[in-house]
Amino acid sequence: MRQWKWVLDVTLALMVGLLLTPGAVEAHDGAGFHPEALGDLLRTVLLAAAAIALSMGVLWFYERMKSRLAK
Repeated sequence: MRQWKWVLDVTLALMVGLLLTPGAVEAHDGAGFHPEALGDLLRTVLLAAAAIALSMGVLWFYERMKSRLAK
């Protein structure tokens, strides 16, 4: 079972690393409202939330399987 924890740790690190790479959202240049930048920011936030929810679900499933095997 220790090998699964290692796989989960590596997967989580890769997901976080990929989500933290710079994207299309740039600094405000003072030119006004840019809907494209807002859309990119919203997409980034939704991807981060999905990655967190997915990793929590995988960890929950892992703990559930671990407790079943212990019984």
